[in-house]
Amino acid sequence: MRNEKIGPPDQVEAILLAYGHDARAAICDLVADLNALYRRLAKADACMSFGFARGWRAIEWQAPDDE
Repeated sequence: MRNEKIGPPDQVEAILLAYGHDARAAICDLVADLNALYRRLAKADACMSFGFARGWRAIEWQAPDDE
């Protein structure tokens, strides 16, 4: 049974092709992109007032400070 969180096979294959089938490099880059997106979301969350979102907070997970 395939885990649907992984993504469609064509997207996975496209990512692997972009990295010359180096899965480790692809994962490292995708994790770095994910962390950058979380940092951007954290900045947006800090700028948004608590009342604006009616108590909803965008950030529940903090990206590691690796850079």
